[in-house]
Amino acid sequence: MFDPILRALTSPVAGPTATGVAAVLAVLLGLSWSSAAHTRAELEGRIARLDGQLNAAAVYWQAPLAPGAAQPALADAPPAPGDASAEKIAERLVNEAPAGFDTCARMESADQAVLNSLK
Repeated sequence: MFDPILRALTSPVAGPTATGVAAVLAVLLGLSWSSAAHTRAELEGRIARLDGQLNAAAVYWQAPLAPGAAQPALADAPPAPGDASAEKIAERLVNEAPAGFDTCARMESADQAVLNSLK
């Protein structure tokens, strides 16, 4: 019963055949390894690009919500009362509301609505 298997393993052709099969498998393993490394590098690059886009989007969407981000660019020192520049700044603020002012008012209104509904 085991005699054909024993003859196949001890035949003079078995050694070179096994060596050839091992060499082919080693080449295939190397090609597979190289392909996997290339795919991994490509995916890591895509992840890095997507992470950069995500961070840029987060900065874009959170910038208007950051405290002080909606403040208009005024002079470092507050102008003295009655100063012509102070009047110009006040007039400009009346005519053009600072960016984000409406957002803050809406958020405060929403907060009040939620608090009123909890009472």
